[in-house]
Amino acid sequence: MSVVRPIVLNVAYLMLGAAIFVAFVLLQIGVGQLLVALTPLPIWAVVIIVVPPMFAVGLLPGLREVEVAACRTLLRVDRELITPQHPTWEHRWRAAAWVILHILVGGVIGLALVGVPVALGGWVASGGGEIGADGRLNVEPAWVALAILVGLVTLAAAVVAAWLVGLLLRRLVPIFLGPTWRDRLELAEQRLLTEAEHRRLARDLHDGIGHALSIISLQASAGRRILETQPDKAARSLEVIETTSRNAADDLDRMLAVLRDRAAPRSPDPGLDSVPTLITAHRELGVEIDAAVDVTPGLPTLLSTTAYRIVSEGLTNARRHGSGERTRLELAADQAGVSIMISNPYRKRRQARSTGGRGITGMRERAALFGGTVSTTVEPGSDGENEWVLRVRLPAQGSSESEAGPDRSRA
Repeated sequence: MSVVRPIVLNVAYLMLGAAIFVAFVLLQIGVGQLLVALTPLPIWAVVIIVVPPMFAVGLLPGLREVEVAACRTLLRVDRELITPQHPTWEHRWRAAAWVILHILVGGVIGLALVGVPVALGGWVASGGGEIGADGRLNVEPAWVALAILVGLVTLAAAVVAAWLVGLLLRRLVPIFLGPTWRDRLELAEQRLLTEAEHRRLARDLHDGIGHALSIISLQASAGRRILETQPDKAARSLEVIETTSRNAADDLDRMLAVLRDRAAPRSPDPGLDSVPTLITAHRELGVEIDAAVDVTPGLPTLLSTTAYRIVSEGLTNARRHGSGERTRLELAADQAGVSIMISNPYRKRRQARSTGGRGITGMRERAALFGGTVSTTVEPGSDGENEWVLRVRLPAQGSSESEAGPDRSRA
């Protein structure tokens, strides 16, 4: 059955072309006879008038879609075929050429499947018969058997030929109905945009959901330890867990909405103006942060959001891997760019998990959007202890000068 099915499908596809071929032949015969009867044109002129419509049928709207569906279903083409929303002339002439090829090849195979066996059978039968007194053709039984045998052999040969031709057409169809080099370029650009969007969503998931889970874990651990001795602080931890989990669920819903529907609205991402709130949230978790924030308003939105994400990631890493002591944040942002420095004691930093490292990688990817740099070093601190230092520089390329004066604050 696995061998018969491809043969049947290939023959069916060619019979579609044969049916259109027969319709055109009948149309040409009728129109040709009418022209010859009405005008003294020679036969070659009649052919020139009648044949071109056959080639123009491939330009009909929607015919490419029909051919693509037929090739996928009957020829079982697994390579990429396209039906462009805005077809160009290259798409049209390629589709027209394929339709012409389909019609002509289908017509030839159709004649072989139907006409040749019938003609050969009739020829063999007539060779062994004679006309009787009653005017009927009397044929010897041996000649009848030979005619049937010849017809069956010829029909089988035509079916095999149709199958082989179908295999050949299956290889040729991507040339005519496949993507052009412009389509491939647009497809590559779309895939790059999709990949960039997915990478950005992955970073947002890491920064948002990952950080929220870290906060929930720390608050749950702290609340469990002080539940009996300090119930007020334990209640505060539960409140932080409730708020953080609700915000994380909202962020996850928005990100999933973007994945389901690219047109889904997204809430504004936080910027540098939210850094004081971020610092306060970390301090409520018991992290000692000495922060110096110097921000000029009016920075480009993408730059401000990128800088905020990097600060959030840096403070989370300092809390997660450090001891929570003497975390230092220096943030300076103006029309020239953004500079970030985050340091914390190195001696108690836990070894990174085998699956870790995405935070710094995400920072580098974000900084690369602006041609910025991200560096991590271990340096001696003021008290002689080693410190883990993160430095980030984001140049504000092409940013416009803001008319508002600087609004400087120290957290």
